[in-house]
Amino acid sequence: MMRKSLVALAATAVTLAASTTFTSPASASVTRQLAVQSAADYASSRGVHAAISVIDTQTGVMNTSGYSTNRMPSASVVKVYMATYLLRTGQMYGADERLAWPMITQSSNYAFETLLREHFHYSATALWNWIDQHYHFWRIGAPTPNNSCWGGTRITARGITRLYQKILADPVVRPWLLKAMRHYEPVVDGFNQAFGIPSVLSKPLVGIKQGWSNGCSPQWPYRTVLNSTGIVYGRYAVAILTESTHSMSDQKKVISRMARMVLAPLIASNGTSA
Repeated sequence: MMRKSLVALAATAVTLAASTTFTSPASASVTRQLAVQSAADYASSRGVHAAISVIDTQTGVMNTSGYSTNRMPSASVVKVYMATYLLRTGQMYGADERLAWPMITQSSNYAFETLLREHFHYSATALWNWIDQHYHFWRIGAPTPNNSCWGGTRITARGITRLYQKILADPVVRPWLLKAMRHYEPVVDGFNQAFGIPSVLSKPLVGIKQGWSNGCSPQWPYRTVLNSTGIVYGRYAVAILTESTHSMSDQKKVISRMARMVLAPLIASNGTSA
């Protein structure tokens, strides 16, 4: 009964969000908070450990739910760190740029690992330390407990949306990275990465960096990590982080439904066309 009631609550939140006409930033924030909380409640009802954060970068208002300050495995979301590093240090050109583009658009492990080896001696901890020193703010995350497993780098939903907020305000990082995130390829090596955010809105309305793993990244008792993060309408920083004991296909269904709930008030305000 509890699970059915939570699902019903979530569905109600989506309906309310989609039908609301916003008259002020305050009312928009209240509606967004209802949406993100309903998404977290739905995840919990499905046995999924979830963290959600949305920032309106024009107003600075953040809405969070679930375990938004908990450190969770990044999986391939950590690749945003590498692109940011290359851009901020003036190294995004030549061979490095040719690797960085598929690293973001295709989530290429080969490209990321090549860059990690060349710039940080294959130390994911060293990359995290650079990000922490340059974008030090509360709850950004933590280095991976196992330095050989870069996907285990810890992020928080709050932290990754704060980072996206800073990236959107950075004229050095924003143009290249947002363009790359908007040119994501839906299917990569037979894996459909259009779950979560891009299952609701497509490019160019969204720029994404997804993360998925059922290998070294999950932390006990979980086995599957699915993260959907990105920039929506060039304005909203969104992070939906999940982990569970479910199969990848089952968890995709959960995170995609969560995304529909989270994005409903944004769509109501902005529409579905570029």
